[in-house]
Amino acid sequence: MAKKFNMVLGLHITPDFSDAEAGRAPPPRVNHDTVDFGKLRAALKETFCYRPSVEILVGNDTVDQVTVQMRFGMFPGVPAAPTEDLMACHDFGQVMLGLVGTESNGIIDVRKAWQTKHVEPVRDRAYAPPPVLIPFVVVADDFEDAMIWQANTRPAIGLDPFDPLESTTEGQMAQHGHLSSEFQNSLHDIFGCPYKAYPVMLDRLAMDKTPGWAAPN
Repeated sequence: MAKKFNMVLGLHITPDFSDAEAGRAPPPRVNHDTVDFGKLRAALKETFCYRPSVEILVGNDTVDQVTVQMRFGMFPGVPAAPTEDLMACHDFGQVMLGLVGTESNGIIDVRKAWQTKHVEPVRDRAYAPPPVLIPFVVVADDFEDAMIWQANTRPAIGLDPFDPLESTTEGQMAQHGHLSSEFQNSLHDIFGCPYKAYPVMLDRLAMDKTPGWAAPN
């Protein structure tokens, strides 16, 4: 059997904290022990139902706002040494990429491997802030299919197509899309927190080694 090509994408989403900020509800928390990750996988497959045919895998964890804000140096008194890779959470993606092949029913157990990447005090995944980044794996037949699929997928969240061989640091991260109402409702149901339709971003966090012919000179 020919080896598949794997890449990890990160879906950046925006929780709606309006009720909590207005004092109408407590700050939302997510118990990752009870999240239906199979339902999350199904929602991603339904939203990104594009060709070429690929398989989608999800982890049993997500990345929350506290971790992302810490990496951007947004907490007072915390020394910031941000790098592009750190702020984009590429390390979460690299770890997930290395665990492809260990999944069960399309779900990869990333919890232990990601544990030290979450900042204190949010390493308790049974009482974590809602996710702002959902890494997921795309398993394609080959590199070309993976790139074509990624380019075809972006319009699903209102993003313009792009050249997938170009750098993802500029362009992808700078373009904001929006969630469909169906996907918004799915995220609310899965995580117990409402999500804003806008802004949404899709980024590539990691992927298998690029074929020599496609690597930049």
